[in-house]
Amino acid sequence: MPSSLPKLISTDFDGTLVHHDHDPEDFQPLWDFFSYLQKEHGVLWAINTGRDLDFTLYGLEEYQISAKPDFLLTMEREIHLPAEEGAPSAWIPHLAWNERCQEDHLALEEKITPQLDSFHRFLEQETTANPVFEEGRFVGIEASTEQELAQIVLRMDDFFSSSADFSYQRNGIYLRFCHVNYHKGAVLRELSRMLSLSPSEVCAAGDNFNDLAMLEPTAAEHLIAPENAIPEVKEALRKHRGIIAEGIAGQGVLEALKTIFVTKQA
Repeated sequence: MPSSLPKLISTDFDGTLVHHDHDPEDFQPLWDFFSYLQKEHGVLWAINTGRDLDFTLYGLEEYQISAKPDFLLTMEREIHLPAEEGAPSAWIPHLAWNERCQEDHLALEEKITPQLDSFHRFLEQETTANPVFEEGRFVGIEASTEQELAQIVLRMDDFFSSSADFSYQRNGIYLRFCHVNYHKGAVLRELSRMLSLSPSEVCAAGDNFNDLAMLEPTAAEHLIAPENAIPEVKEALRKHRGIIAEGIAGQGVLEALKTIFVTKQA
């Protein structure tokens, strides 16, 4: 286990901070604890999510999240920094990182256009899944069930095995195509580099497939999963000696953070 306390906490959103079957008030103690850690210990908090920026901001309001994150890491790859007080927008993109990320993704899409076209035909002809488009670009899948998506994933190598730069991020019934160099782990490492933090000073919490890349000691040495995490996430945390909480979503994250910040200091 790492000897130092975290200075940065990176949390997934859906399934980790919040749970769609629970009332927002169920997680208020977690928001209070984040505010305490920020104020009393100078801990920084980043939400690291597959949601885009607008959907993330909507989620903060929907779930009445009273603590303010210090960073928003969106679409499993983009960095958004807090704007100065009085600025027209509360969040500004980290242009150097985000633009390089966008350029690499567009170049990949152009390179694998034939494979994307073939895969699109496969989805239409052999599955009930829906292709997801953004600005006319085929960027992912919405399957009818998690079981269907698991079957589709087994077929993806048939279409993309020749492209070493192609990868994907998966969560529930959703899958997003991506460049192999960009994922939650990569964006967390970049944020840590910007803040001059080592993995021993970083905590990561997640519950699903797309969180696995940040639930690695190369990105964070303090690792958390709530009780509702998928078996693959729990297995990763057992391997890396992380904390698998008994509570659901934010209740479990709070339980684990108190173990790290309170129990270990006692």
